[in-house]
Amino acid sequence: MKKCHLFTAVLLLIKFLQNAALAQHYEAVDALRYKVMYQLTYLPDSGTKELTQQEYMTLQIGRDISVFQSYAGYVKDSLFVARKVWTMDSFNALEIIKKAPKSKFNYVIRKDISERNLTVESQILKDRIAYKEALVSDWVLLPDTLTVAGYLCQKATTTYEGRDYVAWFTTELPIADGPYKFGGLPGLIVRLYDSRRHYTFSLVEFRAIKTNQAIYLPQEKRTYVAKSKFYSLKKEADDSFHQMVQRMGINLTYTVGGVEQSAQEMDRLREDKVITNPMELPKK
Repeated sequence: MKKCHLFTAVLLLIKFLQNAALAQHYEAVDALRYKVMYQLTYLPDSGTKELTQQEYMTLQIGRDISVFQSYAGYVKDSLFVARKVWTMDSFNALEIIKKAPKSKFNYVIRKDISERNLTVESQILKDRIAYKEALVSDWVLLPDTLTVAGYLCQKATTTYEGRDYVAWFTTELPIADGPYKFGGLPGLIVRLYDSRRHYTFSLVEFRAIKTNQAIYLPQEKRTYVAKSKFYSLKKEADDSFHQMVQRMGINLTYTVGGVEQSAQEMDRLREDKVITNPMELPKK
């Protein structure tokens, strides 16, 4: 049995995917008008209510579309655009991936607010897979008001994929958008949470862009599939790396906190990090 570190195995995988996932062009899809930052506080496992986690998420708003993704994904894409990743070799591309922050939410949501629809896409191995659905915009407006993040907000409620949501939006920012798949209100959503407070999005920054900037997305052919197929492909991709390595006869070892761990132990740790309490609950 061969033995190598994870870094070497990742290099092999990166080389395999270089012509597709890394050697891609980015294109400007709209002029950037506003940049919004949300803090997401979420509960990965509903059985451990005290163990919440946090991530920053970004919403880039243009004239015709908006793009929502993790801050980690935004930083990685920005580095690729700035360094023109399509001219790099696999090692330099890997350096960018190593330096970029990490996220558990590796998707991009592209919204067309005027058409009230959206596209969810993700790089799954060498392919960019996507699905389409309607914007979550069926709201009940309530008279309640509250000042949130310095903005006078009004309350609205909706239900989506097994959860009841409360949104606080402000007409002081008359932008019909918000975090994740939500939008269509008379103003920007400043805070959004489900009734059990498992997922809460809170506005931390709103910035109007006064310089000439653009929203960038990978210039790559998307393969459109059903929503259920999208998530099954993501799960298969998450599992395929270790299966590929096993077929190659490689015995991976990992170093965590200076302690060498076996592949089996890392599989257990990886399972511990899986979100078992997803934002969209499976249908019963």
